[in-house]
Amino acid sequence: MAIKTVSELTLAFMGVSTLRYKKTSAKLIAAQEWDYEFPVLRDSVNFTQGEISRNQAFIHGSSRAYATAAGEPASTTLTFFVPSINADVQTAFGNTASGTPATLSEGTGYWKPVGTGINLTEKQLSGMAMLISQDKKYALVIKNLEGYASVQFDAPSTKPLGYNVAFDVSGITEGDTDGDVVLYEYSATS
Repeated sequence: MAIKTVSELTLAFMGVSTLRYKKTSAKLIAAQEWDYEFPVLRDSVNFTQGEISRNQAFIHGSSRAYATAAGEPASTTLTFFVPSINADVQTAFGNTASGTPATLSEGTGYWKPVGTGINLTEKQLSGMAMLISQDKKYALVIKNLEGYASVQFDAPSTKPLGYNVAFDVSGITEGDTDGDVVLYEYSATS
């Protein structure tokens, strides 16, 4: 068997220009539609497969494992931060409108509510995401996502109010032969 060379194996996916989201995970089709294209805080995207656990037992006087049991895989996760309080973003993350709050008077001015009040919920989200690389040459589609979005305002001088979104890859659904992750390369129509 011939050795695989660096030139054959080099393929880089770096940076994120866009994150698209669909509220359901389904078989990918040629005319794939997405529900949202979220603004995402730079460097907040994190897609990782955790380290497996290996269950080993050690005895005194030996540096080698005395016994090793089968390990367990760790969760594969996708996290990102959406720096927006837009009503559509809030709806996408399961927070529902709750009427129109009163305008608040202050001196000769007033504070007017932007839209409606929001009921914060802990609604489980599911769907799939598409990460498009910085150079727009590649896209990574991550399917079978399940997770939650939570409001965060933890660094007010450097980070806007927004949503921290955390998903686990739940595994292939019945009848879906695409897999959990699909890498695409962009090709212009000729």
